[in-house]
Amino acid sequence: MVLSDLRLLPCLAALAAGGSLAGAAGPGPGLILNEYNAVGSQKWLGNPDSVACEGPAGLFCAANEDLFFGRVQGNGGDWIEMVVVQDNLDIRGWQLRIAQLDNGGTDGTNLWLFSGAVEQGILTFSNSPVWSNLRAGTILTITEKTTAQGGLDTDLSFDPCNGDWWINVNSFDSEYITTVTNVLGDGPGNFSVGNDAFILAVFDAGGALRFGPAGEGGDCYGGGGVNSREVCRLEEDPSTAVDLCGQYDDGDSSSFGAPNRWSGNQQGVDSQCRFFQDLSALRNPVLAGCVTCTPIILNEYNAVSNDAYLNGGTIFADQDGGQASDSFFGRRIANGGSWFELVVIQDFLDMRGWSLFYEELGDGEFGEIFLSQNPAWSNLRAGTIITFIDRGTAAGGLDTDLSYDPENGDTWINIMTFDTSMVIGTTSNEPGHVNGDFGVDSDDWRLTIRDANGVPVFGPAGEGSLYYYQGGVSSIEICQLREDPSTSITPASKYSDYSASSTFGSPNSWILCPSGLVAVQDFSRLPEANCTGEPTGDPADLNGDGVVNGADLGILLGNWGGSGSGDLNGDGVINGADLGILLGSWS
Repeated sequence: MVLSDLRLLPCLAALAAGGSLAGAAGPGPGLILNEYNAVGSQKWLGNPDSVACEGPAGLFCAANEDLFFGRVQGNGGDWIEMVVVQDNLDIRGWQLRIAQLDNGGTDGTNLWLFSGAVEQGILTFSNSPVWSNLRAGTILTITEKTTAQGGLDTDLSFDPCNGDWWINVNSFDSEYITTVTNVLGDGPGNFSVGNDAFILAVFDAGGALRFGPAGEGGDCYGGGGVNSREVCRLEEDPSTAVDLCGQYDDGDSSSFGAPNRWSGNQQGVDSQCRFFQDLSALRNPVLAGCVTCTPIILNEYNAVSNDAYLNGGTIFADQDGGQASDSFFGRRIANGGSWFELVVIQDFLDMRGWSLFYEELGDGEFGEIFLSQNPAWSNLRAGTIITFIDRGTAAGGLDTDLSYDPENGDTWINIMTFDTSMVIGTTSNEPGHVNGDFGVDSDDWRLTIRDANGVPVFGPAGEGSLYYYQGGVSSIEICQLREDPSTSITPASKYSDYSASSTFGSPNSWILCPSGLVAVQDFSRLPEANCTGEPTGDPADLNGDGVVNGADLGILLGNWGGSGSGDLNGDGVINGADLGILLGSWS
């Protein structure tokens, strides 16, 4: 039997089982194929086709890597990634029927293709309650290797309100999934994924064909040939409209457990354009049921190294011959240094005593910034941008500036972390750390925001987050949120690397690809009805004891002529105007 004949067999098998063909009237797909790993066990993702680049020696032949596994031989082994496209989906008893139509290394047993000469297998989901109510937008991965073997153990954690949309099941965990294969030498728990015209079909518990067969061996596959150094992925947004004729293509980068990403490859599209799957249409209805209020979010951070410019190059031009710059700093070496930007989401937010924990996963460095009890932290309004920077104005950064006048467009406050009136201090495991310093860089940086009790209220978010997927942040780039700030922002939101510009102290902006139009964040929905608080007290209560009296007057007079605690009108200097405000609030 020739390959063209074999590709008809899944359809014949479906009909023989009483199922319906894809596209026929009946239930929607529910579960669709999103990506699979075709990298051979001795191969490396993206390597040249050379024996010299196989095995351990292949490590240095390229730099391509998977978003989760990194750069490893075999790219995590046999794995499949699915996306749930129907809410409250029950897949108990469902099957993923797989085959490699060009692979004949079998024991001769026919499982579902009517030909035992073709490598094939069946993965069956158990009757565990885990599978009884999957939410739309969930990414479901199946791995053959365990974590210790370079794959991933079963992980059923699921918390979409905080950004966790990913479930993984290991195929040897028979409580949740069982497998059968006709591959020579394989037994229960094994399954085989590769580049020999792989196909996958989804059958429900009643034997009806719900999706596929899709993959390189499918009738409608229109991508390039998948080789043993690539993955195959869906290059469109997952939805109920995706079927066996979806836009599947080969790729030399992968994103196990996260939305797919790819470069422009369509006629009339700039090949430098990058595209990312958008699952928001599936996920937004689920997020609507989240009752939590995200009080504050990470919005942007600077990863430009101390000896570089934004988008590289020199002071005169970036590496592309342009003038990439920051909207506040302009084109400046280090782009302002270590800084990050937050946006307040909850109205009347009290951040006194909070801390900001940062990590650089690439080099193992970490540290924390501890906020003071200054009343300036006590009643932050929704939509306020807060920037943190460890350089003062004279050093190329910006001194603390607490001015705030939203009626006239000023919704930005800046904190220089050596200002002890606003920051008690900073810690770091970096050698030579000085109190007030903190680090931000391109080594998988991430931030966790903790309240006064040490409880995380947001994060970890940034390139180092498990849920980050939109591009690798380099030492000539920033990382920015490409969504409007809202209560539904999580670490799984659209954080992306960028080098064309940065916007310290202002809403983020970026160039849309391939249109070239500029998008700008919209803060107008803040505050949202489900995320408002109550004022925490009189700002003139400088020591926070609940009354405005001589103790507060003493603090103000002690800082007379300076800034910080006592600057009640936020004009940057403590003077008679602030004294008048304090006396007007006298208890």
